[in-house]
Amino acid sequence: MNKQIVKLIESRLNHGKREYNQELNPFDGRVWELEALEEILDGMVYTATAILKIIKQKELKNGKLNRRNINSTYRKTKTSIK
Repeated sequence: MNKQIVKLIESRLNHGKREYNQELNPFDGRVWELEALEEILDGMVYTATAILKIIKQKELKNGKLNRRNINSTYRKTKTSIK
């Protein structure tokens, strides 16, 4: 698994190098912690969308799920869908 993670990171770095014709420059004027925050928030949106897609697919496959069923299915997250 670690090797796959490293390959994914290398792939993203290579993509950026091809896309921008240069490697990352930590002194290019960007505020890197804000860049990271924006990317993390985007990732959270994508993750929530993927989870909701899975829930919707289960609804279509198994019949309509209600909040109680969804919450019991995902109670390990210690959150509920409202």
